[in-house]
Amino acid sequence: MFRPRSLLVRLIASFLSLLLIGIAVSSFFSWIQARTTVEKVVYDELQAAASVKRADLQEWVERQRKQIVLMSQLPDVRILCEDLAPDGDGPVFVEAQEYLRGLLNSVTSSVPGLAEVFILSWEKGKVLVSTNESHEGLDRSGQAYFEMGRDGVFLQNLYLPEGESFPAMTVSAPIKDSQGETLAVLAGRLNLDDMNEEVMVWTSFQEGRKVFLVDRRFGILNKHVAPGQRESWNLNTEGIRKSLAGASGYGAYMNHAGRKVMGVYQWIREWDLGLLVEVDEKRGLAQARRIAGTVLGTGIIVACILAVAVYFLSLRFVRPITAITRATQAAAKGDLTQKVPVRSRDEMGVLAENFNSMISQLQALYAAMEVKIDQLQQAKETIADRERWFRALIENATDIVTILNANGIITYQSPSVERILGLDPVDMVGRSVLDWFHPQDAENFEELLLSMIERPGTPQVAEFRLRHRDGTWRILELLGNNLLADPLIDGVILNIREVTERRQAERALEEEKERLAVTLRSIGDGVIATDGKGLIRLFNEEAQRLTGWSVSDALGRPARDVLHIHHVNREDGRLDLAGAVLTSGRVEPRGDAMVVSMDGISTPISSSASPITDENGRAIGAILILRDVTQRRKYETELQKIDKLESIGVLAGGIAHDFNNILTGVLGSISLAKLYGQGNQKIVSKLQEAERACLTARELTQQLLTFARGGAPVKESASLAELLKECVGFVLSGSKVRCEYSVPEDLMPAEVDASQIRQVIQNLVINATQAMPQGGILYISAQNVKVEEKDNLPLPPGQYVEMSIRDQGEGIPPEDLSNIFDPYFTTKQEGSGLGLATAYSIVKKHDGHIGVESALGVGTSFTVYLPASDSKPVSKENQSQALDRGQGKVLLMDDEEVVRDVTGEILEFLGFAVTTVADGAQAVAAYEEAMDKNDPYAIVIMDLTVPGGMGGKEAMEKIWALDKQAKAIVSSGYSQDPIMSEFRQFGFSGVIAKPFTPENLMRVINRVLEL
Repeated sequence: MFRPRSLLVRLIASFLSLLLIGIAVSSFFSWIQARTTVEKVVYDELQAAASVKRADLQEWVERQRKQIVLMSQLPDVRILCEDLAPDGDGPVFVEAQEYLRGLLNSVTSSVPGLAEVFILSWEKGKVLVSTNESHEGLDRSGQAYFEMGRDGVFLQNLYLPEGESFPAMTVSAPIKDSQGETLAVLAGRLNLDDMNEEVMVWTSFQEGRKVFLVDRRFGILNKHVAPGQRESWNLNTEGIRKSLAGASGYGAYMNHAGRKVMGVYQWIREWDLGLLVEVDEKRGLAQARRIAGTVLGTGIIVACILAVAVYFLSLRFVRPITAITRATQAAAKGDLTQKVPVRSRDEMGVLAENFNSMISQLQALYAAMEVKIDQLQQAKETIADRERWFRALIENATDIVTILNANGIITYQSPSVERILGLDPVDMVGRSVLDWFHPQDAENFEELLLSMIERPGTPQVAEFRLRHRDGTWRILELLGNNLLADPLIDGVILNIREVTERRQAERALEEEKERLAVTLRSIGDGVIATDGKGLIRLFNEEAQRLTGWSVSDALGRPARDVLHIHHVNREDGRLDLAGAVLTSGRVEPRGDAMVVSMDGISTPISSSASPITDENGRAIGAILILRDVTQRRKYETELQKIDKLESIGVLAGGIAHDFNNILTGVLGSISLAKLYGQGNQKIVSKLQEAERACLTARELTQQLLTFARGGAPVKESASLAELLKECVGFVLSGSKVRCEYSVPEDLMPAEVDASQIRQVIQNLVINATQAMPQGGILYISAQNVKVEEKDNLPLPPGQYVEMSIRDQGEGIPPEDLSNIFDPYFTTKQEGSGLGLATAYSIVKKHDGHIGVESALGVGTSFTVYLPASDSKPVSKENQSQALDRGQGKVLLMDDEEVVRDVTGEILEFLGFAVTTVADGAQAVAAYEEAMDKNDPYAIVIMDLTVPGGMGGKEAMEKIWALDKQAKAIVSSGYSQDPIMSEFRQFGFSGVIAKPFTPENLMRVINRVLEL
């Protein structure tokens, strides 16, 4: 007993040691795996939460927007807005105002998302009616929701309203009359408290999740916080920083309160907001710690249970030895019924299994001998039954069954020959089968019979014509197989089936198929027809072009293998149009998708699919239509390019106006300093460099305005010869390209915007130098030309100046020539595609024309036509001499204080008495006062645009009404405004674009005073 128990103890100790080590390792890796899994689950939950909150926020804002649009379309609002004048105070106005106030209050009382609803006058942005009466009469003209709301529904993102400490969002929409004319603007300030309560409050997520909205300017948008708490927040956390940088993602980081959290952050681009969903890291990973503890505890319990089990299992090691001993003794006596129980899979178990297997084999050997005898008897009976069964089958078959010997003599003929050919089967036996074959087919059958004899066991199929008893010829399909080597058959078996009607139907079907093929070839769309299994049966030429598959390769293949169709902008999720139609039995509507050909070419298509149904309405096939929409996509792309250019124009106008106002103050101050420092040449030299830098910056803003809408160039007579030499010399400085000029001395000047024409010349010269990277000659020429109708140029007849820039580059491919002036078209790796488009736009705005000729390997020549001018050009020498002393009174109006101060000081330096005002109303009052004192102003200089006040255009109308002899100069930082190019139509005598130098200002003043 000592040895088994000693072995048992050792087994249990070894087992427990290994088990405990395994439990420790398993627990460690379980913690790692659980942490990883829980982190993923937490981040997935946070991502889902962020998506839900973002959707809630979008739905909340959209609900408020719809409410504002609905209110703007109320009939009462439209009708009563016609009674509201911007400055009205009569009984009609008051009655309409009170009614509208009550109407707005009644509507908004049920809409907690709207903090305030008010109506603005269309022209001045004055608050006419508001649910907050204290705001009525306030000026909101400077707000974006007023400016944009006049043209359509607009949502102004977060901003800080006047007198408020918390940011707001405002939705605005135009109120239009029955004729579509805008009467006023309805605006609604959104209640962000309601947004926080309805959208940002947790209702269905686990406890501990927190959500925040953050803004670049206002930080975390949670209004109700404890005093001083917001100041202690750290807004430079990873989540806030990355979300406000436009990124979306997740990670663990320190939150604004200094706690370690797991967070998900998203950037909501349409509202310039960051969305954060966070959970405390300890709370988030609590589940992982619980899982690891559970695994460890479970492992210990299992170890205890297994230790007990090992103890009892070890006791069974000796039992198999005793059982095997007893069984071998019984087998030696001839008893084959004894079996040894198999209690283990070790060597003892294998020994027991082998012994049992030996006993089983002996038992099976005796049993098999008895079964074999029974099977032989049953086989004889089965063969006899099968022979009777096959004979009955052949004699009652619908097809003809004939057995021939090697010479073609019939040895057996089935009765069905009488039904099909009207022949007696008994009379046919012993005769040659060729007696009934068509003479033209007999030789072919002999060759077939010889082939079957030479290749026994290989079935062969053919069609022949056999004579019917009535003398007609019938078409029969013959399936033959050589079984001469089979002693039971000893012949060639022919299975013959009449196919006369089928062949006639097939011929008719082929004719119909040919007509269908002609029709499909004439269709411009790709047409594919499938059977009920989705296999392609029809495939026209357009389908071949789109897929790259030939008809022979495509026919018979599954449509899903040939048609690689997927959604637009998504490579995954291939569409199985045929399968969808065959499954649903319904027409799949037309939709946009992409088809990828065998060679990898993607083509945009519009696809549709329809089922082919039988008389019971069951889908037995499908028709797929694929239409190439490449050209349509090109049109859509061009429209998008146009939208981009319009956006550039809007942005450029705003930048140019503000930037040029700033430059006016800078350039004016530099010019004054230069004038005051004439005695110090070193200072003057540095100031001249700064002045030139400002003028260069001015030209950069002019380049931005190339695509701005609504304006025209501010033209003056200029020498194109000087512009050519100046621009070409500047661009070619330091390059390998040499220039040859051919410019006559009598070249006429042209009415142009010099800065814009410089841009045209520079763009063309830059393109030419890039075409000659190894250097070459650039030919610059100009001449006076007279354009007539017969010249076939898109220009009205008249005198023009022609400029030509020709290089020695590689030339432009013919297929690209028609696209080089298209915006964003470029063949250069680093090109923007705007250089030639800019040049084309500028020349068109100058009523000119730009053309191109190119030959591969020779070079490219650009020709520009600009209208000639009879006026004397203003040269740089003339400009420098224009600084004379003036006299008289000058009225200066500009809303920018720095512009007023600097320009006023320049005018005083030039000898004028200057009065400065901030807006048009003050200018009109000052001018009227001077006239009343009989001391009028010699000249008036007015800024065109005054935000929130009367601008130069309106002021000029009032001054013109006071004095028809008034002389005024219009000035603006946005030189593309139509008033700047057509200033005389608005009563002005001169124009000057900001920024300007004292010389330019004096030159314009002298010109106006000379009128």
